[in-house]
Parts: sequence; structure tokens; C-alpha cells
Amino acid sequence: MTFSVDLSDVQLVALASVRDAIAPNRWAIIGASAIRCRMTMPRPTTDVDFAVVASLEAVRARLMEAGWTRNPNKLQTWQRAGATIDVVPVTEEDLDMGVARLEDGFVMSVTGFDLAFTNTDLIQIRDGFTIPVPRLSVLLLLKMIAWLDRPHERAKDLEDIVLIWDRALPELDDRRWDPVHPVGAAALEYDNQSAFFAGWELGQVAGLEHLHWARRFINALDDDESAAFMQFARSSRYVGDDVGGKLRTRIGAFERGLELGATSTPITIVTQPLPQQSHRTAGPLVRSHRDSVQMLLHDAIDKRRVVQFVYNRQVRIAEPHVLGLKNGRLQILTWQTGGRSSSGRIPDWRRFFANELSQVELTSETFAGPRLTWGKHSAFDRQIAVVRG
Repeated sequence: MTFSVDLSDVQLVALASVRDAIAPNRWAIIGASAIRCRMTMPRPTTDVDFAVVASLEAVRARLMEAGWTRNPNKLQTWQRAGATIDVVPVTEEDLDMGVARLEDGFVMSVTGFDLAFTNTDLIQIRDGFTIPVPRLSVLLLLKMIAWLDRPHERAKDLEDIVLIWDRALPELDDRRWDPVHPVGAAALEYDNQSAFFAGWELGQVAGLEHLHWARRFINALDDDESAAFMQFARSSRYVGDDVGGKLRTRIGAFERGLELGATSTPITIVTQPLPQQSHRTAGPLVRSHRDSVQMLLHDAIDKRRVVQFVYNRQVRIAEPHVLGLKNGRLQILTWQTGGRSSSGRIPDWRRFFANELSQVELTSETFAGPRLTWGKHSAFDRQIAVVRG
């Protein structure tokens, strides 16, 4: 596949060097540079981002042998002959966990990297020179997750998300008018067809965990008056009196396409009874078999919903506050308000290993927001989700 690649000569030389250094392993170009391999971007970028399935030690040795020098203040950044690259090495275990612990102690989400390695096109950027570039729908998911990970630092990701929504489907693409193709059959306004297509294409390849993160992104923007939606509007580069309305229609089109694309994975809602000693305070509950415990806890924190679960054979009712990693294990910090506990009084702060929770359910009861203190619990190595006021 050949594209008119919007990269400088310096960036192309960097690509060739890194390709030669890490090509024995699975790798892909990601980030804004990858988007530039598929479309022109108004935002300039001088570095090139890579993801590679390899140990940090192996990547470091190969890049040093190829003449690259590490930035002492940003250990994932390398420089050579005026070029700058960022390299994220991940292992198979990292991909399974969805997180990678980098050398400087920073722990980052790598959910979606599995798609970046498997849903790529070999793009020819010069004669005989091809590079693996993830499809736009996968790059879109990576941008969504990166923003959710650090929403106050990643406004540029929102700009790129809108750009992909608007340009994922070429202007004169026949699928826009094909009554058999999902895009044509959706009967959308022209300006919303591309966002629908991006969602539909993502839904076709996404697993349950990927779909969960895409839906988390949509849910984070459900309030037009929220700080997140206003940040999105500022980053969109849209102009006029109804920027919010235009964004809302794009979000709706993307969500509609995502759900249609994901219909090959049927979703069944089931109820699961809890032991007799449970004292539910908020009416009937449901859970989806597609949701892992982590997904349910994500949702509970995002929506400030009280959860009910069994831990050490005892029913607990709690307000979830922090979901994160500590020493490589997923843990949830809660303010337990009901149920039972053999370790002390109720209510009080308690921290649980997420993989040891069972019969996890979201109740319809909500709580006001974060409490003033999280007790005397040790810090997380990485916070995945935190309840906000």
C-alpha cells in the first residue's frame, strides 16, 4: 500500500534506522507520526513514536549499537543526527495486563497496543521501504486511551481524535453512497459519515476490553457543560456558533458505528443473585457477562456508583475510589459502607485485590464524590481510575 507520507527527510531516516534495529521483533509506528503516514495533519510533529514487542534491555542495546543516544530526562526518548524518537518496549505479559512499567518508574497503559501490532498496513513510503502502520481506527482508540489516562496533559489527543473522525473516510469514497455498505445504509448526513465509519471499523476488530475503553471515552463527554467536553470543543479546531452541537453529532455517529461494528460479539445481560446475608439498598442490579471485574470497577468509579461484591466469603458494600496497580497487582481502594468485614469497623477504608472479588455488581445507589482522605493506605504505582468530584 502506498501513501503520500507527510514526514520530513530527517524523520524518514530515523524510521529506516529504527526499523533496521528492531525489525526482528513485532513493531509499529504509533502516535501522530502514524497518523501523518495516512493523512495530512495541521499540527506539526518532529518526533516519531514506536511500539515494539521486546524487552527494554534488548531495545536499549540495539538502539545504542545503531548510534542513538538517550535523553537523560526522558528515558523513552532517543536522539540521533537531529532526529528524535520515542520508543515504548512492551512484553507479551505487558500486553496481557494492559500496562507496561517503564524504566523511569512510570507505568503507562498499553491497552490497544495488541491491535496496533495486528491491524496494520505495510505502507510504502519510498521505493522498497515499507513500515507497519496501524489503521486509523486503532490509532483513534490509542488516542482515546491516552487522553483518559492523563486528561489534563493530553489536549492534543482530542484534536487528533476529531481529525480522524472527520477524515477516516475519504471525501469521494464510494461507500458513502453504497446502500449495501453500513455507511451508506446508515443514511447519515455527509459530515457525520466519517466518524460513523471510524467507529464501525473499530468495532469490527475490537475486543471487549477495547470496546470498554472506547465507551469510557464516550461517557466522559456525556455532559456538554463539563470541563472535559469544553476541553474537547477547544481542541476541535471547529469554528462557529454551534461547536458543541457539531461535536455532539460526531460523538453520536461514532458511537452508533462502534455498536454496529461490535454486533458480531453478542452482549447478554444477566442477573446474579448474592448470598442471603446481603442487604441491598438500591433495588435490582444487573451485570453484563462481557464485563470483567476491572471494567465494572471502571464504570463504578466513573459514575460514582456504589458497588457490591464478595471478598473472603463476605459480602461488601462500598464506594470505589481508586483502581490501580501496586507491585504488579490490580487493587481497588474503597470506603466500605455496608456488608461484613473481619478486619475492623464499618464504615472504613479498605483495599482489595481486584482478582479476588467475586459477584461484583453496580448498584443504582450513587455517592457524592471523593472523601477528604484516603486513609493510611500506601500509594499506588499507577492509578488507572480515580473518583472525581
